[in-house]
Amino acid sequence: MDTLLGRFLQVREVDQAPRLFYQPTPGSSVWTEVQLALPEWDDNSWWRNGNGTVVLDTLNLDGRGAPEVLATVETYHMGSGSGSRWVYQAVLDVSAKPVLLLRGLTEIEEETHGPGAEGTPADELVVSCERKMALRNHEVVVGATYTVGKPDSVTCAILTKLPAGRYRYQHGNIVRVGN
Repeated sequence: MDTLLGRFLQVREVDQAPRLFYQPTPGSSVWTEVQLALPEWDDNSWWRNGNGTVVLDTLNLDGRGAPEVLATVETYHMGSGSGSRWVYQAVLDVSAKPVLLLRGLTEIEEETHGPGAEGTPADELVVSCERKMALRNHEVVVGATYTVGKPDSVTCAILTKLPAGRYRYQHGNIVRVGN
């Protein structure tokens, strides 16, 4: 268990997705689980061995109440000769009960190692698709899709479908305000 930003608790268990809990008021004995709506995979292998971690960032997007939270959940899976890393991000309002505002898979990286020619190091192939999501100037900024290598179209297709641009949190809603 790790405490994050003083009022969040990250719980990591073997073979489970990381869980995030929120303490509504400092010193309270009540912890509320934050529903991150993490993506699920067929065999749930992405969460094996407690590889998932949560990193939090905060910014008061609407200028009222508690700052909103950007939760970045990263997991990786390494095997013999290959590996994968996935990044999922969610924006939460924690003014009262935590509310999920935006979410999406924002990065996928696949790495493959193969035998090199005699006397040369092993070949390494890295392909990735990523979209940056960040909190900046009272806005959520979602970047365009960026690729490295030649990922297949299926890999990039599962990233968040949010159009690139700037989003504001106004009157309980997230609205796109520009590029």
